[in-house]
Amino acid sequence: MLGIYCRRSGSKDTSASIETQKEEGLTFYKSLSAKSLEFDKYEIYVDDSISGNMDEIKDRPDFARLYDDISKKKITAVYVIDQSRIERNSKIWNLFVHIMTSNKCLYYPNGQLLDLDDPNNKFVTQVMSAANELYSSLTSQKVKLAHTKNAKQGKTHGILPYGYKRSKEGLYEIVPEEAEVIKKIYDLSFNGNGTYTIAKVLNSEGYPTKFNDFKGSFKRIDKYTKVVTKHSNKAVKWRGNVIYGMIKNTVYKGKRKWKDEYIDVPKIIEESKWEAVNKNLKKNKKNVGKREEYNYLLNGIIYCGHCGKEYRGKKRPKGTDNAYKCSGRRPPVPTCNSSRGISLPKIETFIIKHLFQNEKFKEGLLNQKSNLVESSNLKTKLNNLQNFSEILQKRLEVANERLYDPDLKDDPLVKEGYLKIKNQIEQNKDQIATLQERIAVADEEIRRNRIKKIFDDYTEDIDFTSLKILVHSLIKKVEVRWLINGVGSRYFMFQIDYNLFDERFIFATNRTALNWYNMSHYSTAPKTEEELEEDRELAKYLGLEVDDNFEGFEEAGSGSRMDFNVYLNREELVDFD
Repeated sequence: MLGIYCRRSGSKDTSASIETQKEEGLTFYKSLSAKSLEFDKYEIYVDDSISGNMDEIKDRPDFARLYDDISKKKITAVYVIDQSRIERNSKIWNLFVHIMTSNKCLYYPNGQLLDLDDPNNKFVTQVMSAANELYSSLTSQKVKLAHTKNAKQGKTHGILPYGYKRSKEGLYEIVPEEAEVIKKIYDLSFNGNGTYTIAKVLNSEGYPTKFNDFKGSFKRIDKYTKVVTKHSNKAVKWRGNVIYGMIKNTVYKGKRKWKDEYIDVPKIIEESKWEAVNKNLKKNKKNVGKREEYNYLLNGIIYCGHCGKEYRGKKRPKGTDNAYKCSGRRPPVPTCNSSRGISLPKIETFIIKHLFQNEKFKEGLLNQKSNLVESSNLKTKLNNLQNFSEILQKRLEVANERLYDPDLKDDPLVKEGYLKIKNQIEQNKDQIATLQERIAVADEEIRRNRIKKIFDDYTEDIDFTSLKILVHSLIKKVEVRWLINGVGSRYFMFQIDYNLFDERFIFATNRTALNWYNMSHYSTAPKTEEELEEDRELAKYLGLEVDDNFEGFEEAGSGSRMDFNVYLNREELVDFD
């Protein structure tokens, strides 16, 4: 089998793109497979945005995978567009040559066979390796010198602060409309407003943030469920800590800090005003205005079935708001026109009665069987994450060494890289902890004991925080739809997915939301190897492809269950506030 290896350091790497490397590799594969039946398959290995001067093979995940596949003789030939894709580090090149020659693996740089056992070729490639390493070192040095030179000339680098853009000459240039927002922030702070109050003002008046112009999304982790959700950068709002950082930033008084120097740039705020605002900043922290605190049982696990955005609880001391509403309906630009708010006390009372006051439901949870397929998949994912943790830790050690290097310690790119790796490590730890938890829950006895403890912990006089933890332990997600049937009747449809067992319940209720009817429930995956094997046989009979990741068909349960219906009285509706 032919291994096609592609690598690029990042957006500033002037070598061929990953796509170009793939295309060239596949073109070579077609020519090679036409000549020899031995190469009837290929595997592509890609390390994108990873430097070639790493000291350890495992610091480059797909190169490590290629190395392992060569040692197992799975890969018998390797294509790269040029040697610099393999390495910019002599140590790595020597290891690569050793594994290739030991396993008699053929080497095709740019499609030309090169015998790595030949002494002349060994010498030439070692010289090329030394040249690649020198090029990498000189490039790094040049980049640092260029950044320093440009900074001292007032030129920009990286993401610019809010209020500025890059001119044609590469210098700082004020964005007039954003500069007005900066002045408004300083005026509000000067007049005694705290940073969080200022953020509320900007959000209420519809001022866009810097992130609103960026593509892509960011992630948030629910503190109760640990569920990771993505949010569009266009939805980012002003926050108090962002306002605080802007007030402290010396760039707005015309002094950009670079290492230990201050470089003149166009100022938006007069220096005397900047100093006065910063002097009052600490005192203004206390002036954030009165903040109303409310308890919402389902925030973080309830979503709109029409647009996919979160439903959020909304209460006001004055007015009629007392409901969960789709965040897609928020002004100033609503994006969801199909959803409808649901009474907060009614849905929370329904959830409590459904989970904790129905013996049939409790019995069903305790009698659930383990999903062996899911358990196996989770263990594989956990192993991959643990291996990646080792790679990240090594990268952190390298980044830490650079922070103590006299030539690099003040380089903002080094600091940025170090913080980025630390953030990746923390995220990886969270993901590992979540997987370990899910694997434990997949064990039938552990799960049964946990479910029993949840029900034992529930009492009529339980406090809100403890109840929310129990609810979020049982429910993974609630999805809400507002529907109209053929005769014009309007009703809510609620789909509930659970954390501790592989079933899904669907309930319906009308506008009054007092009577909740169980419409159906579904099994989302086979729970035994026998059931999975039956699904495999059925898939083959239907002519479908079945691989190791096949988890079976989703099967409908026994339909609606009258004993799962929930009926509410207005007198018993809960109100945690």
